Amino acid sequence: MTSPDNNAPSKTSPHDDALSTTRPDDDAPAATRPDDIAQSGAGPDDDPRSAGGLTGDPAPTAGSNGPLPDLDPVIHAQARLRVVVALSQLPGGDRITFPRLQEILRMTAGNLSVHLRKLEEAGYVEVTKTHRGRTPATLVHLTQRGRFAFEEYVAALRTLIDPGEDPS
Repeated sequence: MTSPDNNAPSKTSPHDDALSTTRPDDDAPAATRPDDIAQSGAGPDDDPRSAGGLTGDPAPTAGSNGPLPDLDPVIHAQARLRVVVALSQLPGGDRITFPRLQEILRMTAGNLSVHLRKLEEAGYVEVTKTHRGRTPATLVHLTQRGRFAFEEYVAALRTLIDPGEDPS
């Protein structure tokens, strides 16, 4: 094998996605998030958020009220976000059956169960198993803590989208 040089083709991580960058060798970690770009050795011209990026405006470093917020990782996963959005549409305290939620979200029972378990562990949803006559029924609802977490998530998104805007 020849020694690596700057003209050799770069290898990509098996977990590459649209936000990934290539890496020059197997020992260097791949940058898989936008925040990793600056640490990956990519130059300022490679990161559109850097000063003079795509629009020529400086990169947002802080909102008017301080640093940009983090997004709740429990809610941020696409499937869990879809679950929370669907449940947030129910009036407070109302419940939906598991099969109806599954139908609305077009998710498999196993996939929905896994994501509901994560949300339940965080205290964001409550899953109640009961019976309607002799038929078992699983009911799901968003807890007050879940509603608050979702409201905070939406506010954080708004701050990230427009850091100069006051979310209140």
